[in-house]
Amino acid sequence: MLKRKCKCWLEVGECMCDMENTKIDWTPVKSSQIRNLAFDGETQTLFVQFKNKKTYTYAPVSQEQYDDFKESKSIGAYFHKNFKMNPVLKIKQI
Repeated sequence: MLKRKCKCWLEVGECMCDMENTKIDWTPVKSSQIRNLAFDGETQTLFVQFKNKKTYTYAPVSQEQYDDFKESKSIGAYFHKNFKMNPVLKIKQI
């Protein structure tokens, strides 16, 4: 098994925490709690960076879900309704 600096090793052998090798194209959003969003269509992974500097990944998330999220009237309300504590999603802090 390969050793990584991070603790998040996914079953598929790809580490979503290896931020040094992952270029994230952040999209700033207007929200009292969320600073930026990003999406990786290949892995169907949503990245959410909070204003407290913590970043989480949520997977699997479709492109349509991501588009609806970033275009929603209230980013926070959409996040709480669709992603936070969603038992279907794999959620990781990175």
